[in-house]
Amino acid sequence: MLGLAAEQYEQPPAMVWRYKNTTCELDLFFYLDLRSNRMRTLHYAVRGNSGDPANRQDCLESLRVARSN
Repeated sequence: MLGLAAEQYEQPPAMVWRYKNTTCELDLFFYLDLRSNRMRTLHYAVRGNSGDPANRQDCLESLRVARSN
């Protein structure tokens, strides 16, 4: 849905994938699920022009649209 992450780095115990453009950033935090032995997203952080939930949604949409272009 978002394509390749702009950055990937470890922040133990998580693996973080960062998606970003000029107006916002999205970090997805992957943790190992011990039952399935698979990495799962259990947390995310959105940073944009403000903390307003509507603006966070706009941020996510801008990342998705940028991927489709």
